[in-house]
Amino acid sequence: MMRKLQGVGILVAGLVLAACGGGGDQAASDAGAKFAAAPMAVVDKAQCEGPAATGHLEGGQCIARFPGLTPPQAAARHENAQKQGARKSSAPKLAAQQPLTTPDKTALFNWASSSSGYPGIFYGSYFDDAIYMPGFGTFNYRYYSSGNYLAVLGSGVYAYGWATGYTIYYVGTLSDFSCYVYSCGGGGGGSGGSLAVGGSVNGAFYTSGAYVDHTVYLYAGTTYTFTMMANTLYDPYLELYNPYGNFVTYDDDSAGNLNARITTTAAYTGYYILRASSYTTGDTGSYTLYATSGTSGGGGGGGGSGGYISWTNSNNGVTVLDANNESFAFEANSRCLYSYNTQSTTTNFCLYSGAAYGSFAGQYVQVMLVASTTGGCIAALADAYGYQIDIYTNNGVQTVTTTNSKYNTTGCTY
Repeated sequence: MMRKLQGVGILVAGLVLAACGGGGDQAASDAGAKFAAAPMAVVDKAQCEGPAATGHLEGGQCIARFPGLTPPQAAARHENAQKQGARKSSAPKLAAQQPLTTPDKTALFNWASSSSGYPGIFYGSYFDDAIYMPGFGTFNYRYYSSGNYLAVLGSGVYAYGWATGYTIYYVGTLSDFSCYVYSCGGGGGGSGGSLAVGGSVNGAFYTSGAYVDHTVYLYAGTTYTFTMMANTLYDPYLELYNPYGNFVTYDDDSAGNLNARITTTAAYTGYYILRASSYTTGDTGSYTLYATSGTSGGGGGGGGSGGYISWTNSNNGVTVLDANNESFAFEANSRCLYSYNTQSTTTNFCLYSGAAYGSFAGQYVQVMLVASTTGGCIAALADAYGYQIDIYTNNGVQTVTTTNSKYNTTGCTY
């Protein structure tokens, strides 16, 4: 049933919800009336102009995008590939993107409440309805008992409820969600687990040219480092998209051994997308994605607050390798060793204050810059004479061993 309501616009919806952000079931007439009375997130039309537009023109007005839900545009991955001249020219290019399947409103609504959608926002029982809003047209919406709405007007997707501050925001087009609701693009794309800063998430894809998107919530002005480490994957490749679906940056090999790392300062607060894939055609497998915050240039003693020490002039940023190419980092506050493999920190090895060395099991161990086999310099663990250090972990117990191999430090200084 479609209802026609007048007086749309500036009235603030009097939607009473539970304190924890949820809502209850309500009559369809009440849900429609509250949606129709809700304010639109109207912004200056300049925000709807140009290639970097963050708004959407609808009914002659510029409606702001909601940064909490917007996915990166489905075609952006291959468009950006044409701009990335720094990628390895010797490797084969990804296959051209295949035609996309655009979801209809029902497919989108069902996906949004699934485990691969936004189950923390759109959940509970629901009903579908439609409402005519003068100046805009007919919104087909789904009201979820969580207290949030997802609506479609033409090809545009909109959201409303406690998640948007009780204001109707534009989210994107139906086709923007193609790679989420269905597979698409050179082998298929899809949603992976969300990533918390300071934590990690595992992912995998097993079709050539495929990718997996992970969401991560960032705060404007904060610097973050994202590291994609191969497990069974050969050549990790990582891209970052901002809350408005715009491409930010990418990386291929900065973490060493073909692993990827992105360090960036967030320009907006909201949910970003980390798109994990492989640079090499035919490469599939598993990986682990890490997120840290507060890194800064640290020189020999390191720096950073609330994250990990970043080593100046190192291609690897915060990562420090041992003789077996196992990846570690040092917490900026405690200065203690963190293992990416075990995802744990040991207090048995902490760098001295303001120094790049410490004592591990009675042995002097330092962080030094050494020449990388792929060019440039990386941070590595060594003894007092520059010999490679190997850290071995067995049943949670770490031991340290000095090898007979000495690092090449030519051209590498802090």
